[in-house]
Amino acid sequence: RPLTICDATVPTTTTLLCLSEVCEFDYQLYTFTYVTRNGSNSSLLRFNFRHDSMFWALDGVQVIDSVSFAPVIANGGFETINSNESWTVCNPSNSCFPGEISSNYSRTGQYSYLDGAMNNPDYLVQLFPTVSGRLYFVSFWLKNLGSGVNNATITIGS
Repeated sequence: RPLTICDATVPTTTTLLCLSEVCEFDYQLYTFTYVTRNGSNSSLLRFNFRHDSMFWALDGVQVIDSVSFAPVIANGGFETINSNESWTVCNPSNSCFPGEISSNYSRTGQYSYLDGAMNNPDYLVQLFPTVSGRLYFVSFWLKNLGSGVNNATITIGS
């Protein structure tokens, strides 16, 4: 089978956030800084989600170039529902209730990303252009719709 972005790996990965077995919470803003690896011209942002009883909701994803202040992530608000050029949902274990763009639980706009992968995580990824050795500002809004067995791990790498 041909390789896809679901198979993508990057030499250097940084964990931005790791949540496990957390209680329900409303949308919270998470912000980070990230410096790309020297010699790299692209980066991979990956949201791994598992939620056995409810869903994670994600909205307002941004990666901003610190020099041009331009956004480098496409469709960070998930408003373009059928955009094959931005996000990819990967479900290697065929988990029930994998992630999808949904009109439920949006923080702003009409849509958000909703993920309730059971038993095994699935993940949402986007590969985007970056400049070698440059600083980027990463932010996103995340909501947990229930307690129980759940985890969310967000990584970025180049």
